[in-house]
Amino acid sequence: MSRYLLASTALFALAAGAHSVRAEDITTKKTTPLRTSTIKGGAADSINITQDGSVVLTAGTAVTMDSDHAVTNAGAIAVSNGSTGILAAAGTTGNITNSGTITVDEPYKPADDDNDGDPDGPYALGSHRYGIRTEGTLAGSIANSGKISVQ
Repeated sequence: MSRYLLASTALFALAAGAHSVRAEDITTKKTTPLRTSTIKGGAADSINITQDGSVVLTAGTAVTMDSDHAVTNAGAIAVSNGSTGILAAAGTTGNITNSGTITVDEPYKPADDDNDGDPDGPYALGSHRYGIRTEGTLAGSIANSGKISVQ
């Protein structure tokens, strides 16, 4: 009888462990910022932006890792007039993996004041833009095999 109890207990432990590793999948376009601390109906969890998923904002930070959970992007993150694609708060634990695209840009187009065929003036007007940024110590890794474009 004790063998069955031990086997049942071990299976329960494996099932519980597997559930805690599961991330919240983003499979569609989101137009509001995402946070690991509230991604699962107000509860914390890892964020997994799938190949079909995206986060598209007109300003601000697209994804914030503000709890001890991972962020994975295989889709697209785009922020116009924004500051950051993925931000890790100081003191958090978790990995950041990007195999998709992160674009942080602005709609500014320099004029060709002297009509010589090339734009004059600065390439961009804004500052403080980041594809992936940590605000301090991060216990984890950052891996990028995708494309990050910051203008």
